[in-house]
Parts: sequence; C-alpha cells; structure tokens
Amino acid sequence: MASFAGLSSVKFTMPPNRFYWARRLPAEGAAIFEPNDIEVVRVSTVFGATPEFWTVTVMGSDEHFDLAAFEFFHKAPRRLQT
Repeated sequence: MASFAGLSSVKFTMPPNRFYWARRLPAEGAAIFEPNDIEVVRVSTVFGATPEFWTVTVMGSDEHFDLAAFEFFHKAPRRLQT
C-alpha cells in the first residue's frame, strides 16, 4: 500500500486495484496547461505488484500514468468499482 495526501493534507493508505477521486497535477515545463478537473482513476498493478510499479489509469483510456502525476482525494464509492 502507498500513502498520499489529498486536499485536506490528511494521508491515507490506498490499496491497489481500486478506484479513487483524483486530480491530474500540472506537468512541469509544459507549454499547455491541461484541464485539472477531478476524475475517477484506478490504481493499477499491471506492471507489478509492488508500489514502485503501480500506475494510474483514467476511466475511458488505456494510458498508464505515474502515481506522482496525480493528487488523490478519496476512494470512489463501491458502486463505481465494477
């Protein structure tokens, strides 16, 4: 499990293969600022079971992102976890 701080700066431990509310952080040095709305993401273990291999997938996309590219807030409600 890995710990991340959310809006309230309260750390929580997040297990993988679950859905979370998160916001994409602005990329350093990027010329274009991407929208940073809060979205539902999944912490994936497709590249390995240990936290250093975990990635983030955005719903509706097959792209994988680094955990550090997102600010995590809270686990998504159970009904979204299909």
